[in-house]
Amino acid sequence: MENFVSDGESSYAEEYFEEVVLRTLSDVALLLPMDSKQLLITVNKSLASSPAQHNQITNLLQKFAVQLLIRYECSNESSQSS
Repeated sequence: MENFVSDGESSYAEEYFEEVVLRTLSDVALLLPMDSKQLLITVNKSLASSPAQHNQITNLLQKFAVQLLIRYECSNESSQSS
């Protein structure tokens, strides 16, 4: 089921999601490197009321890589067809 929110609420939700991901990546207890699926599980523990999707994590990781905040290596695992 899809959640429908106004643009203002959507923007706030995106900012909050980005903040949670950055906070998670900044946690000194986090074991790095980790893949995006592991990060998704960790982030979703903080977002219990509205869990994130894998594509949201990968998009944000790509954004952080463009900003040179992280190094992000994309595997071909998810892009291969079955």
